[in-house]
This record gives sequence, structure tokens and C-alpha cells, in this order.
Amino acid sequence: MFSFKTKLKPWGNSAGVVIPKKKIAEGDLSMGSDVQVTITPVEVLRAKDIFGKLKTTRPTEELLGEVDRQMDSKFF
Repeated sequence: MFSFKTKLKPWGNSAGVVIPKKKIAEGDLSMGSDVQVTITPVEVLRAKDIFGKLKTTRPTEELLGEVDRQMDSKFF
């Protein structure tokens, strides 16, 4: 048994998922194998879900400046 993330894709009037070839090999599967599928939606964390829940004594401008510096170091 194995798990992995993938996206639903349109398939006619339905939806389908793609199982990567590497996972098929790991599971010792072949085309036509019977499998059982369990669908679990991945929860996406959004800013609105946590807004106002962070308790800090540091000023907002200081925190935003720190985030900007960290982002700059990763992308530039």
C-alpha cells in the first residue's frame, strides 16, 4: 500500500487521477490490476483561517520586514 498526492483531472463527464509509473512499480501493479481507492481531500491552509490567532508582542511592521528578508533570500 502507498499514498501520494495528485490532482483530479477531467475525464469525459467524470474525473480521474493519474498514478505515477514509479508508484505502480513500487506497488507491484500492472495494467488491469484491481485496486481499492480511498479519496481524502487535502486541506489547504488559508490566511483567513488563522488571521488574528497569532499572539505576539512584536510590531506588525517588524514581522513583515522579517518575512520580506526571508523571501528575498530564497528567490533572489
